[in-house]
Amino acid sequence: MSANKKLSVIGYGITAFIFLMLTLWLMGVFGSYTGDEIGVWFLSMYITMPITSLVIGIILGVKGTFLKWLYPFVFGIYAVLLPDLVSFRFNSSFNFYFKVSTLFIVFIPALLGVFAGALINKFRARK
Repeated sequence: MSANKKLSVIGYGITAFIFLMLTLWLMGVFGSYTGDEIGVWFLSMYITMPITSLVIGIILGVKGTFLKWLYPFVFGIYAVLLPDLVSFRFNSSFNFYFKVSTLFIVFIPALLGVFAGALINKFRARK
């Protein structure tokens, strides 16, 4: 396996691991956080997931890795499924709002990261 494919697998794997741990944390698998639900949701959804998507997207873009353009779509789909996994006890209108918001919270930073990394890679190649 080439170095670019290895880096792609590592980047996808790190993101999947972080997102999986956040999902399990939001579901209460690691213990109850009664009274702090909104804080935990904001910490994971609005800080950790976008930063993870942006940073890994930049790394994948800079290195010109295998399947770098697929990265935003894969984790964008995960973000759409996340509200169903975590808030399955709420009604569908609640879930629709969070599906749309989480799609943009993960998809846009990942896409911007891949574009920024690709631009950095392009300017590096010119020198």
